[in-house]
This record gives sequence, structure tokens and C-alpha cells, in this order.
Amino acid sequence: MKKRIELILLITPMIIFLLNGCTERKNTEIDYSISPYEMITYAKIAEEAKTSHYADTSGYAKNFTIPVSSGSYKPIWKSTQGFTSDPKTCDCEYNRLGFLVTVVCRFEVPMFGRGTNRATISVPPNLPVSNPRLVSGVFASDFYRNILDPNVGIVNRSSTGNVELQINNNPQGPASAWCSFSYKTSAN
Repeated sequence: MKKRIELILLITPMIIFLLNGCTERKNTEIDYSISPYEMITYAKIAEEAKTSHYADTSGYAKNFTIPVSSGSYKPIWKSTQGFTSDPKTCDCEYNRLGFLVTVVCRFEVPMFGRGTNRATISVPPNLPVSNPRLVSGVFASDFYRNILDPNVGIVNRSSTGNVELQINNNPQGPASAWCSFSYKTSAN
């Protein structure tokens, strides 16, 4: 769908030029420089452009904006399994381009429990997750960086306001941690 919209946006001016050129001529004049197949294809694309939300009813491109934002926020951390203490600080930065939100976070020294550790963190304010099953990312601790734990965790399922961090087979003790994840937002 994305490539189709990009194609329409790229060729709409060309189609309008061709259509304007054809309509300004007398109906009895035939343009042999364009094959009938090309004319049918251009006509179909032009018709699609008219019904696109990126074009007005005459096929001209509309002014539209793609929401873009970035910033930092302090997520709300909630341990749900394994962690014996919450991080001292949680710092996240996010970037939004259209409906895609990408987040990178650093957690200063949560106390990991032995085995599976899970926690939820809040997503950036006013950028709710549109489909909680379509969240993807990684979660790692200093244990991994120091080669004490060969496992990297995941960022996965969520609600519209939170994502879940999970790492399995973790050693016990304090360690800084990081995560990055992406999701589609339902915000306009």
C-alpha cells in the first residue's frame, strides 16, 4: 500500500499534465505518441488519484501533513515478575514519523531476580499503541554486555498505554538495562 501511495504521489503531476494536454486538444485530434494501453493505464491511475485521500476530486495533490514529533519522557515502570527492586531512574526518548513510533530507553540499575524478569513501562504521552499485539523490540541488561548472561530479552505485547519487557534466564543482581521498540500509534 505504501509503494502504491508513493507511486501515485510521484506520477500524479505527470498524469495531470497528460490529461490536461489531452483535454485541451480537439476531440478529433489523436495523439499517437501515447499507446492506447498507456492511455488506459494513465486513466486508471488518474481515477485512483481522484479517490485517494492525498488528492482532491480533480486529481490534484492535496496539502497534507505527516505528523512528526520527538522528545523525551520518564516512563512509569512496574515490575511484574522477578525484579526485586525498580530502577533508580528511567529515561526514554522517542521519535514519531507518521503512525510509526520508535522508543529508546535506559534504566539505571534495577535489581534483577534470578530467572525470568518482567516489567511494564508506559509509552510516550499522547501516542497510544494502536494494536497491542504489534509491538516489537529488544531488552538487554549489563549482564549481557559483560557476557555473564548470553540472553537478550524482548519488548512485546502491551496495552494501548504500556509495553512489556521480558528477559529469561537472567542472573541475580543489579545491572543497568536498555530497550528499544517500535509500534504503530492510533494518535492523529
